[in-house]
Amino acid sequence: MKVFTIANQKGGVGKTSFATHFAFYMIEKGMKGVFIDLDTQINASYTLGKSFPTKQYAHVLFSETPEIELSDTGLTLLAGSNELAEIYNNTSVNEVAMKFYNSISLLKSKGLDFCIIDTAPSLNSSLVAALVASDYVICPIEPEKYALQGISKMINLITNVKKQNSKLEFLGILISKINRRSPRHIKHNNELMEKYPESVLPYSIGLRDSIAEAVDIGVPVWNIKKTAARAASKEIKGVIEHILSKVNK
Repeated sequence: MKVFTIANQKGGVGKTSFATHFAFYMIEKGMKGVFIDLDTQINASYTLGKSFPTKQYAHVLFSETPEIELSDTGLTLLAGSNELAEIYNNTSVNEVAMKFYNSISLLKSKGLDFCIIDTAPSLNSSLVAALVASDYVICPIEPEKYALQGISKMINLITNVKKQNSKLEFLGILISKINRRSPRHIKHNNELMEKYPESVLPYSIGLRDSIAEAVDIGVPVWNIKKTAARAASKEIKGVIEHILSKVNK
C-alpha cells in the first residue's frame, strides 16, 4: 500500500480538490484504497461521501485498537469530525504520531493498493503524524504571496520528518488554481520555479470553475459534460499520471 499525504499549511490552495480527484482516479483504475480526512472542516468527506458513503471516522486511527471495516465500493472513506480537534489539542505530538503510524501499519496488512491522506491547513500534530506514516507527500500551492511565504516552512517540516521517516519522498510542489491570464500569478509562478527548480512539478492546475462545481456535487471533473471541464480534466489527470510515473519506477 502506497501512502500519499496531500499537505499545505495554507488553506484555499486546491489541496482537497486534488486529493479527492486523486482518489476518484485511482478507484476508476480498478485499485482499492482508503481515504483519510484529517481536516475538521471535512470538505473531502463531503465530496467523497456522496459516492462512497461511510459511517467510519478518521479519529479512530488515534486510538489504541482501531476497528476499520473495508468498504465494498473500492474506497474506504474515514471521514473527518470534530473529535479530531480534541485529539490534536489534548494529545502530545509524539503520541498522536505513534498511534497514527500503528493504524496505518494495520491498514497496510489489509491488501489495499493506496492510502490518500488529506490534512488540515495548519502545522499541527496531525500533519506531523501523516508525514511520519507516509511514503510520499505532495504540496499544492496557489501562486499568491501568502502561500509562497509559507511553503518554506512546509519544506522545512518535511526535511525534519525525514529524519524520523527516511522513506518519505517529497514528490514536489503542485501549482494549483493558477490564473494564467493574471500577471500576478505568472510572476509568483516564476518566483516558485526560480526558488525551487527541482521541486515544482512540471504540470499545474488552472483556476477553473468546473473543478469547484465537481467537488460540490461529489463527482470528478471529468464526469461533468461541459467543454470547460475538459481542460480541467486533462490537467488533473496529467498531474496524477506524472506522480504515478514517479512512484512506480
